[in-house]
Amino acid sequence: MSVSAHDTGGARPREGGHHRGMAQGRFRALVDRQVERIAAAVRVDEAARLELTQTARELAAVVRTPWRVRATKSAIAAAATRGLDRIADVVVRHPAPVTDAGGLEQRANQVRRGISAALTAVQGVLATSTAATDGVGAPPAVAVDAAVAQVASVLTGLAEWYLVGSYAVNLMRKAGIEPDARRLRLVVNAALLSRDRTLDARMAQPDAEPRLIARWIGRGVLEAVPFLSAYPTQRVRRAGERLEAVSPHAWPAEA
Repeated sequence: MSVSAHDTGGARPREGGHHRGMAQGRFRALVDRQVERIAAAVRVDEAARLELTQTARELAAVVRTPWRVRATKSAIAAAATRGLDRIADVVVRHPAPVTDAGGLEQRANQVRRGISAALTAVQGVLATSTAATDGVGAPPAVAVDAAVAQVASVLTGLAEWYLVGSYAVNLMRKAGIEPDARRLRLVVNAALLSRDRTLDARMAQPDAEPRLIARWIGRGVLEAVPFLSAYPTQRVRRAGERLEAVSPHAWPAEA
């Protein structure tokens, strides 16, 4: 005679938990594959690409648990900050050959077009083959789209920082100044955050950097829409023009 779990006081295996774990595993694997696609599409020089790829991996580990909303947002900001640490170091050692605002804008548009094309490909995968190939239904597919778009937004911000930082380094060296990584970080942040035609010294303070990262994170919703993510923007060119408006000798430094 067979003995039931009820008879022995034991518990039956919880199949729901097993299936839930499998679904979460498929979700994470799908996020990782699509994030790799985005990272490969960022059109920057090799030294910066390696660091952006590392940041993409860290972000993937965060955004694939979207059900932890508050912790996820904080972890995205932390990963973005670490990514900026790495990119700032690369800029000083291996700046991109950006020599004027026009070239800066051209490079930035290449970055956005590459990321937009990758996002469009990701959305095609999610729309046509996710359920059949990966066993992930429509609601999780929407979550994957949002997660990948968030990674794309942060990588776009870091790539733009790399380009503006490269231009700043080249301007400094042209003026006979060897760039200091700490000061450079403050100046580039200010160039990207300022609203006027020149650098706002208030934006060249350490406490301004979280605003820049929050802006990258906030753009994640827009990045989920390919048309909008590809829409031309002048924010990078304007940052370059702010750098041009003030001699590198007069660029703000930390108070």
